[in-house]
This record gives sequence, C-alpha cells and structure tokens, in this order.
Amino acid sequence: MSLESINWGDAPTWAGAIFAAAAAAFTFITLRSQRQQLDEQRVFIGEQLVNLQAERDALVVAAQDRRSAQARQVTLRTRLVIGPDGPDAADGCYLQAVVSNSSDRPITDVDVEFGDLTADQVQATRVPDHRIVDAPCGIGPRQAYQFASKDSSMDRVEEIAVTTVFTDASGVTWRLTDDNFLSEI
Repeated sequence: MSLESINWGDAPTWAGAIFAAAAAAFTFITLRSQRQQLDEQRVFIGEQLVNLQAERDALVVAAQDRRSAQARQVTLRTRLVIGPDGPDAADGCYLQAVVSNSSDRPITDVDVEFGDLTADQVQATRVPDHRIVDAPCGIGPRQAYQFASKDSSMDRVEEIAVTTVFTDASGVTWRLTDDNFLSEI
C-alpha cells in the first residue's frame, strides 16, 4: 500500500474517531476509578460510623457510671434485733438498718422504709455515737446512721422489706433495697 492509495480526505475522520475512542476509554477508566474510590469511601464511612457508635456507647456508659458513682458507695445493712425478754415478749423484736455513706460527699433526704411502717415510726442514731436523734435529713461523707423499726412480732418483722431512698450530691434520687439493689427514681 502506497501513500498514493490512501484517501487523505478520510484521514481526519479516522484521526477524530481514534481520538474520540481514546477519550471515551479514558472517560470510562476515570469513571470506573472514581466509582471504586466512592465505594472505598462508603466502606470507610461505614467503618467510621461503627467506630463512632462504639465510642458513643462507651461515653454513655462512662457518663452513667459517673452519675451513679456516689450512689454505689452507699450501702444498706439490716439485721433482726430481739428484745431482752425474747421475740414473744412485750418489747418483741425490731429491724435495725444501717445506712453507710462511704463517698466523699454528703447524701440528703435520707429515708428508710420498713415495709409499710410510716416514717414517724423510725428513729435514727449516728454510728458509732448511739445517741437517739431525729431521722437525719442527710448523712455526711464517710458517716453511717442506724435506723430502727417499731417493735413487732417475729413473724411480722420477717416479712418486712427494708429500703432506703436518698438524694446524692448531684441531686439524683436513688432507691436502695436491703439486698443492695440500686435504682434511680
């Protein structure tokens, strides 16, 4: 084939067609590369969302731990006290509850409930100072108060569930049962 046999009038058309094909191939490769990058970014963003959710959950747990940290340092211990003449005597028996605040801050609005006994049937003493005082409105840091139910019969006392309600230094009110189950009110 010689140069004289080529139809030079079609050469610009051929060159344009080749250039257009190359441009289309380049565009296709570029679009495929961008699609792969977008897919990688979607995967990365999905992983980041999972990580952020895990971090958020950890922060929520940490905040809840901080919120209940002082309340978890409050304990309630109960015991049955039998009068000097035995459980069937006139002085019978009663329940004694000790509320201890082991935290560095006071708790307030402390109330001990002995089943269905009313609040005015409860007396409190500061441990180890056993002077009878009114039920405290608060228990200071590293202090304990002792509460007593009214005298009752042995079978009646054994049915009574003891709980304490108090407010921590952050203003959150809590209920603590005699088996030391803590719940926010």
